Amino acid sequence: MDKEEFHNYVLSFYNGKDGIYRDVDATYTEVVDATRKLDRMYREHGDEPVYDSIDRERVRDFILESR
Repeated sequence: MDKEEFHNYVLSFYNGKDGIYRDVDATYTEVVDATRKLDRMYREHGDEPVYDSIDRERVRDFILESR
């Protein structure tokens, strides 16, 4: 999945309107910023993100930590 699809995937779980976990109430900007942090984390370890459910949860955690 490409990055744009991943952003939408994350939002489908964590947006405040119709997401599965609405209590996170993530915005598109928060998802993009947290994805950048995820990408940086992977690069620092010499890896590439796969944008799967584990990465989705990491992005959620980055969003919550940033608040």
